[in-house]
Amino acid sequence: MPEVDPTSDGDADWHSVRAGIEIIASKWTLSVMAELSGGPKRHNELSRALNVDHKQLGRVLRRLQQARVVCRETDAARTPCGYRLTRSGRDLLPLLTELGQWTARSQALRSEAAVPDRVAE
Repeated sequence: MPEVDPTSDGDADWHSVRAGIEIIASKWTLSVMAELSGGPKRHNELSRALNVDHKQLGRVLRRLQQARVVCRETDAARTPCGYRLTRSGRDLLPLLTELGQWTARSQALRSEAAVPDRVAE
């Protein structure tokens, strides 16, 4: 089976993977997504729960809104009332759970075996 170079410009799928990772790779993104996975939250609630300052949280939320992972909810008077995950954001949750499980398995295997990883054939 030929090896695939994820940095190759010839494979659009790897570009999509890289773009997706760039969305979730910031320090606070996964924490914000975890908080919002339980339902909508106001800016102040998120800030307190995550112990992050309002300005930093605002930058994270704006970036997630631009990526269409989070949306800002408003009431009938168009007053901001909170943030929630979009369908796209909710679709990411199982992938992130699987990534966490893979990481745990991989770390456990590394700590059990003192030999270098071998590539599965």
